[in-house]
Amino acid sequence: MLLEKLWRWLCSHELGVLNLQLAGVGAEPGLRNLCEALRKQARHLVVAF
Repeated sequence: MLLEKLWRWLCSHELGVLNLQLAGVGAEPGLRNLCEALRKQARHLVVAF
């Protein structure tokens, strides 16, 4: 739930582009990779403000 709220907030402020590593071609991103990418984006915002 928190992850979804963070991602929606990032998208509403045009900051929702994430870089994710995939296991292979056509693979879906793992939850850990998604959380790490969102955490990195959120930390970048904290430093910017």
